[in-house]
Amino acid sequence: PNILVEIFSTNIGNELAGRVGTGPMARSATMIWRQVYVRFVASSTSVEVIMTAVGGSGNIDNFAIDDMELRACPVRIGAAD
Repeated sequence: PNILVEIFSTNIGNELAGRVGTGPMARSATMIWRQVYVRFVASSTSVEVIMTAVGGSGNIDNFAIDDMELRACPVRIGAAD
């Protein structure tokens, strides 16, 4: 599957704060750990994380989530990043 991860600021009208796609991930008989991250500016005190399997083959696309973490970035990210 290809997983689309979207971050919405829920306090200000569900504004999209960040988005990243994993790209196609091959099916495997064993679990393969893959790190995915998205940077966003938290413009509200509450966010919603939505993960959607997109572009599938029509079959059920199963995926597991382990160790989800939200944390403050140690440096300010400029507009060029």
